[in-house]
Amino acid sequence: MTMDIPAYHYAQTLIQQQISALEQLTNLDETAFERAINAMQGQMGHVITTGTGKSGIIANKFSATLSSTGTPSFHINPAEAHHGDCGAITKNDLLFAISYSGNSQELLMLSELAKSHYAIPVIAMTRSDQSPLARAADIHLKLPVVTELCHLNLAPSSSSTCCLVLCDALAMTLSKIKGLTPDAFSRNHQAGSLGFRLTRPLSDIMRTNQDIPTVLSDSTVSDAIIEMNEKRVGCTLVVDQSGRLLGVFTDGDLRRSIGQSGDFNTARISNLMIDNPICISADTTIDQALKKMTERQVSVIVCLDSDNRPIGITHIQDVNRLI
Repeated sequence: MTMDIPAYHYAQTLIQQQISALEQLTNLDETAFERAINAMQGQMGHVITTGTGKSGIIANKFSATLSSTGTPSFHINPAEAHHGDCGAITKNDLLFAISYSGNSQELLMLSELAKSHYAIPVIAMTRSDQSPLARAADIHLKLPVVTELCHLNLAPSSSSTCCLVLCDALAMTLSKIKGLTPDAFSRNHQAGSLGFRLTRPLSDIMRTNQDIPTVLSDSTVSDAIIEMNEKRVGCTLVVDQSGRLLGVFTDGDLRRSIGQSGDFNTARISNLMIDNPICISADTTIDQALKKMTERQVSVIVCLDSDNRPIGITHIQDVNRLI
């Protein structure tokens, strides 16, 4: 099949189509959304998500997002539910069924079972409040009727995007209501780079001992440049004869001093250093340190001992390598 416009421009029209679909989603019924939030917030058990095809994939992701942000959840495959998996359902749970058409027989059977046998509430997300699944549900979240990106208007795309975004909005609203804290979030994210950043102390990644770039206060700018190059970090600490911290000099300070500080072979680093560097405890989490660096707009943070001597230094590049 030939295209009458370049592929890139065609893709741009598809992205705009997705944006238009999401704009329609903002007209979601407020009462239905509030009822869904209240129902999920009030459950003592799990929010059980379910769906088939692409909706099943989104339902699975929704469940994972809920669990990681403070709302216990698990996913159940509707095709397997009637072969024993429905035994995981309890009277304290809630069923959340996703089907754009609302005509899935597997979901309809599971919803009816949830209500008749387990007497639990059912929330349905479909495009029509007259669909079988919507009529069977206690709460219906109506999705906008959208045109799929597929040139045949068949492959789920705009519709699945709306489902995904609405699920994320529900999950994040619940986490906000429940007051999810960074500590609570980190307990659910122990692994991977995210878990490392959230749970591990700065001492795990900071440069220590001979790896700390250091020059004396009477050193020249040239001395500082040599030290920065040798230690391969964009800064150096400035200390007194006893090793106590006086300031910090970064590559940004170096760039700003060009043409203003005379000869780097004679210019004293003490005249160009920042004499109030940001210091932090070594047991501060990496994530907290990154936030402080971002808030204060600095590229380096220092850890000191009780005598004001540097025991570690972390450059923002050290943190970025973990993200």
